[in-house]
Amino acid sequence: MSPHEFHVVILEAREKAKISEKLYMGAVHTLELNRVGHSRITLPSVLELPLAFRIAIEATKGTEPSKGSAWQRPDGYIILGSFLKNEMACNSLVYTETLRSLQDLACYYTLPISYGLIVADSIDENANYGELGHSAALSCMNLIDLKQRFGLEPSSILVP
Repeated sequence: MSPHEFHVVILEAREKAKISEKLYMGAVHTLELNRVGHSRITLPSVLELPLAFRIAIEATKGTEPSKGSAWQRPDGYIILGSFLKNEMACNSLVYTETLRSLQDLACYYTLPISYGLIVADSIDENANYGELGHSAALSCMNLIDLKQRFGLEPSSILVP
């Protein structure tokens, strides 16, 4: 790849900043090693991720980004975030519905998306959360490559 041939938007829920930062750094390190450009959108919690993803899609789905926008049309998205199980009464429902909403949007618009989402019992200061960010970046790059191998423009937004 030439420098910044592709561009990825990282949507990051900062609910648990120590975990989120490690996820983010793992993803960014991998993207930069592969010369993939990236932008970052931070959100307070996992619950905002689906709507933020939809807003990013809508803002960039034309041939050019919206007037006055500094954003370029992404080739893929990496979704990062975490929350603690004991802090949310319906945590499994929130996690499941967040993933479902994100995946529904990705499939509808045919957009490469990958996840680095953690539902943790507690914040483990020694955990290698960066590895999950790294894996999410690799997954996103593989999906961008797959779309391109099938002759589709990576940043194209396709709807049925």
